[in-house]
Amino acid sequence: MPSPRRGAPRPRRLSRLGVRAGLVAALIAAALLFVPNLLGLGTVTGFAQLAALRAATVLAALLAAAGATALGAALLRRRRQLRWASALLAGGVGLAVFAAAVGAAVAARGMGRTGATGAVARERLVVVDANVLLSNRSYGSVIAAARRAGADAIALQEAHRGQLERELAAVGLGAEFALSAPTGQDPDAPDTILAVRRGLHPRAVEGPLPTAAAGFATDAGTLFSIHTAAPVERAPVQRAWARTVRAAVGLCAAGTIVAGDFNASVDSAVLRERNGCADAGTRLRMGGLGSWPADLPAALGARIDHQLYDGRAFAAVSGELFDIAGSDHRGLAIVYDRRG
Repeated sequence: MPSPRRGAPRPRRLSRLGVRAGLVAALIAAALLFVPNLLGLGTVTGFAQLAALRAATVLAALLAAAGATALGAALLRRRRQLRWASALLAGGVGLAVFAAAVGAAVAARGMGRTGATGAVARERLVVVDANVLLSNRSYGSVIAAARRAGADAIALQEAHRGQLERELAAVGLGAEFALSAPTGQDPDAPDTILAVRRGLHPRAVEGPLPTAAAGFATDAGTLFSIHTAAPVERAPVQRAWARTVRAAVGLCAAGTIVAGDFNASVDSAVLRERNGCADAGTRLRMGGLGSWPADLPAALGARIDHQLYDGRAFAAVSGELFDIAGSDHRGLAIVYDRRG
């Protein structure tokens, strides 16, 4: 066997200590980025927002992992930087593996604008929900989606009552729908509104409702339109956000559908426990796309608009995530089968 030439560079061995340190750092970073709930940080400012922006966080983590790996490869040529090089290489690869696994889990929820189970809705109930945005002066996109789907209920947030009445009347639906009572003192202020077809005999829900929630008891079940507080408190913990999301989830009980802007994703600490109810978007494999902000690609957005339903009374059969002209949200139209 020929002996190696003098002066030939020997392959560098990675530092075991550096590799271990890099893997530990990757594990800690992944835990903070992707499972802060397990660390009791789910409602802490920063982590509460990251949970909703799961796809964007995955992309950022993959870019950081690529940067760490590239830097580690460059440092590997320097003998005195072997430990740092080993740590960066191991940490970059480890973080990339964690991020890829989380990204695959998000994609598994479904990345389509439409979804269907293939089942037939024998007793149809169609619910459309949309945050139309305070300054929006046309609800045409939502009305069109409602007409296309044959909506029985329309759940709106940040909507003007008079404008909704005029636009329903303009397409001949003004007499078809009953509107919920104002949730605040000023009937002209933007509000959370639920419009239900009169054929379902909508009637007032008994008992007090959470702030920014509207509801009707109907022949098909109890329906709610909700809008929770956003996690924007200037405080270490987002208490108001957590309280209002839990209150909205608490509305979902037997024979109930709760639709609207939850300001939380299914990864958020306060929406992981859904009171035994299912998330329609996830069930229809269209839950991986974001509903906010609308100017961001849906694959990178936050899915904070949901329809939660009692799976014993309803089955989500098909759905659509649609654009809303003039709004920073996307809307949801879900077809349910009433199980009686």
